Amino acid sequence: MIFKRFLSINKIISPQTLKKIIDKKTEGVKLLDCTYSFGEKPDYETFMAKEYGEFDILMKKSSINKDNYISKHIPTSIFFDLDCGLYPGHTKRFSFYPKRTFQEYPKKLGINNDDHLIVYSRGSLHGNSFAGRTFRLFQMYGHENISLLTGGLSQWELLKFPLASGWEKIDSKGDWYGVDRSDIIVTYEELDKEDYKGENVFKKAGKTVTFLDARNEEEFKNLHIKGANSFPVANLVNSDGSFKDKGEIFEMIKHKNINIENPIITYCLTGNFASLLSVILENVLSLPNRTFNGGFYEMLLRDPSKLSSKK
Repeated sequence: MIFKRFLSINKIISPQTLKKIIDKKTEGVKLLDCTYSFGEKPDYETFMAKEYGEFDILMKKSSINKDNYISKHIPTSIFFDLDCGLYPGHTKRFSFYPKRTFQEYPKKLGINNDDHLIVYSRGSLHGNSFAGRTFRLFQMYGHENISLLTGGLSQWELLKFPLASGWEKIDSKGDWYGVDRSDIIVTYEELDKEDYKGENVFKKAGKTVTFLDARNEEEFKNLHIKGANSFPVANLVNSDGSFKDKGEIFEMIKHKNINIENPIITYCLTGNFASLLSVILENVLSLPNRTFNGGFYEMLLRDPSKLSSKK
């Protein structure tokens, strides 16, 4: 029988809490720096032929994200490259690897299956955007022992907590493996599949299914999935990178007349903001939901007729 190690660490933590964890040298914790910035999408066919699942090749590629990590990061944190953890799909900007392929990457980072992961980043929404993406990614592969550091590197620096530079040493290969948790993700194919009445999930948007668009209001007004509600995730983040409290978010939901009794699906442009929104709904409000990873990007490529500029 295999016994997993469980640590009593909240899903959402502050820089002060992380500082205590690092100072205590708590065993079984791995800190992941998920620094990322958008670049041009690699050519799909070339990537699939030469780099798909080739993590040794991908990990050696230079990028501004790696340079930023090397320049400064929270001590002990390992660089988790989203360009390794995800790949450019045919109709998606970021696609998921099969679990048996993906699991080789965390292993190379020395991650073990019973490690408690703490994710943080810098940049978009105080780093919360890419931290949320990584949180949801690991969750989709069955890793539940995970926390998100609110405020990211910027808040850590503001508090004048210590920084490190260069690469952190990875002592040995990890034993991490993936488990299927695809129930928290929803695909275009699933949304487009018709039921016995000849209706797909898109047709139920705003009726028996609640779609939450995590992009900003202007983007939503320009074009969105028909029947969706605008619920910008940026509005749920305070100026210090922490999240609004439960009461405040429920008030926002009430003000927008959003039905949270229906099944909830989050989406954005390419899955990053939607992932963060999913994490907040689940861990601040205890609202189960699913993330439409392909989002607006995939909708434009597959069926723009399902999009609307009407409220």
